[in-house]
Amino acid sequence: MDQQDIKEIFQYHYDSKHQSHQYARSPGYMDWENQPNPFRIYNRVTPVRLPLLKADPAAAHLDLYRRGNNQPQPFGLDNLAGFLELSMGLSAKGW
Repeated sequence: MDQQDIKEIFQYHYDSKHQSHQYARSPGYMDWENQPNPFRIYNRVTPVRLPLLKADPAAAHLDLYRRGNNQPQPFGLDNLAGFLELSMGLSAKGW
């Protein structure tokens, strides 16, 4: 890769990003055919379907700030899946 290639890469990046005073250049419509897949897929890895919570956790929202109200939970698939579901907004669909 020579200096001209690097210059073109940086120029493309600059031209195609949002600015504080304007949106990035676009064709003026959503290009649905070229949207990236929002779900991570890795070669040679078997996906594991995580169980969704069957009920709301016993802790209330304000218990996030009152650590004494939170009971420790055992480490396992159900609790890990619940943590990810609540903290990262996992969807129930997407495979």
